[in-house]
Amino acid sequence: MAFTVTINFANDALNAEMKDAFAAQYSYQATIPDPNDPTKTIANPESKAQFRDRKIKEYCKEIIKAHRTQTAKAAVVVAPVPD
Repeated sequence: MAFTVTINFANDALNAEMKDAFAAQYSYQATIPDPNDPTKTIANPESKAQFRDRKIKEYCKEIIKAHRTQTAKAAVVVAPVPD
């Protein structure tokens, strides 16, 4: 089941700063190797905004995964080993 999360930025400056911050922290590249010619580069088809959104989604998925792992570990009952 899919869900949508909307983040409203207080102002345009914060939106731009958020994009730049995610780009810097997660090594966004404005140009990438050209898949058709590795000696050249092309503009990254993923914008900074799309990159930021993808990173936020990845973070949320990691949180869920970690929670599920923690919950599963807590549910494990260790039986005593008979002598």
